[in-house]
Amino acid sequence: MLNAQTNYRQSIADWDKQRIAELKSPAGWLNVAGLFWLKLGINTFGSDSANSIIFNKADFPAELGRFEWSGDSIYWYTAQRQLVKHQGKPVQRSIALILNQPGMYPFTFKHYQWNLIQRENKVAIRFRDFENPALSRLDSIPRYPVDSTWRITARLVPMPGKQLTITNVLGQTIKQPSAGRLDFRFNGVPYSLEAMDEGNDQLLILFGDDTNALETYASGRYLYVEKPEPGSVVILDFNKAENPPCAFTPFGTCPLPPVQNRLPIPISAGEKEVHSFDLK
Repeated sequence: MLNAQTNYRQSIADWDKQRIAELKSPAGWLNVAGLFWLKLGINTFGSDSANSIIFNKADFPAELGRFEWSGDSIYWYTAQRQLVKHQGKPVQRSIALILNQPGMYPFTFKHYQWNLIQRENKVAIRFRDFENPALSRLDSIPRYPVDSTWRITARLVPMPGKQLTITNVLGQTIKQPSAGRLDFRFNGVPYSLEAMDEGNDQLLILFGDDTNALETYASGRYLYVEKPEPGSVVILDFNKAENPPCAFTPFGTCPLPPVQNRLPIPISAGEKEVHSFDLK
């Protein structure tokens, strides 16, 4: 029994280490240094205050180029004497995004990278700086002591036709099919959480609880679980409850927990709020 507990604590420590590595990776959230919303027409991009989109840093040119949003397409034009790459090749003009179609390779300049994201009818540049100071400021994420009590068995109940209403931090609300309801008991009391299908082998649960804004991130946390067969059991390991991206960068567009996923109890497990470094 003692060995099992030791092994379990080590598995959470390993998970935590991997979590930090992912946050610091090129695709992680600690290098996100800007989120710039485009307007229809011309959007100039550079460090000069005359630009539509301003990134004011010493090694960034006064004007790097411009995006032009016309109809369903957005084009990039590189300014003279600047070297911007797209798919690894210098680019002067490129279709950056065909709206409502997936897939977009990033643009690169020096140690910067950016791509376009679409949120409903809004389009933005997600801008990364691979020398962002936040990368060196985060060494650990505060967390509750590992407690196997919070490793709970749940059962997936299919909900055909059920739609989840999800609102993000921008105030946009969308509906998407529910992946099902996860029913579980804690201290003999029944609870349930609705899950979103991530399109791989995992389900994502956006949840809130009574620790929010006191010890954990104000809007709630995320929990990923392995996707089970309908009606089968799954483990909800709240020791792996994690902060949303918006806890690490002010430039996220995080979805918020739906009202039915706000648990009326404190979930004293998993990650706490991050206060150890200045994100801005």
